[in-house]
Amino acid sequence: MSITVTPTSFALGKIEINQPNNTSFALSTAGNLTGISVASNDVILTIREGESGSFSSSITVALNNEEKSVNVSCLPTSQSQSSGSVTVTHNSVTIATINYTFSVFETLSNYSDIYVKGIYARNGVFSANTVKIGTSSISMTEKGDKLNFTAASGVSYNIGKATQLDDGRVNPLTSIQVNKTDESILITNNGQNSVKIDVDGSVRVDNNVIICSDVLNESNNDWKLEKSGTSTMTLYKKVGGNWQQRIVFD
Repeated sequence: MSITVTPTSFALGKIEINQPNNTSFALSTAGNLTGISVASNDVILTIREGESGSFSSSITVALNNEEKSVNVSCLPTSQSQSSGSVTVTHNSVTIATINYTFSVFETLSNYSDIYVKGIYARNGVFSANTVKIGTSSISMTEKGDKLNFTAASGVSYNIGKATQLDDGRVNPLTSIQVNKTDESILITNNGQNSVKIDVDGSVRVDNNVIICSDVLNESNNDWKLEKSGTSTMTLYKKVGGNWQQRIVFD
């Protein structure tokens, strides 16, 4: 049974000495696994499961057909430090090594506050067309008509072209995407089933569709068209609380 780890590398950029910088990676599996070990290989990296609780040098994670987030805090204490890693193992087998690279600058407490109306710079946090937020970024296209968000995993969303609502995972399994090019809506559920609503109102589905009087509750006299093979469709009607097969289409 495989365990998926995403992403497996982080370029954290510049980090202030003695100030924590938090990132997270995802662990997922299709089955039920316990005793997954996540351990830091460097004292500057500490770990916790999820977004709350204390950090430690190692944790044990259990997965049951799900994805969990592992939060990693990077706290450099010397300007000579520039890298670190975290290892994921199961049954003494290394599943993945997550690598972190960065550079360290001296503490900002040595400098005064700055109050400005605008900042113009060629490089750094405020560059020509990109604003960096932690390990993610928001950038403008060359024409200046589309805004892009790039997550730490490298997945990029074009905010000017499409808008997406998702489950917040590094690689979303469930999402709703509005495509402004063809005026369609794409709904993906659990990374397996997709529904697309075209501009003309037609609905495309991967597996089955239920036509019912109440979309929130199934009831008697509802109908279901279900893919029952590579080239076979079956029509059901709900009678007495159960789906009864009525006809099979080849």
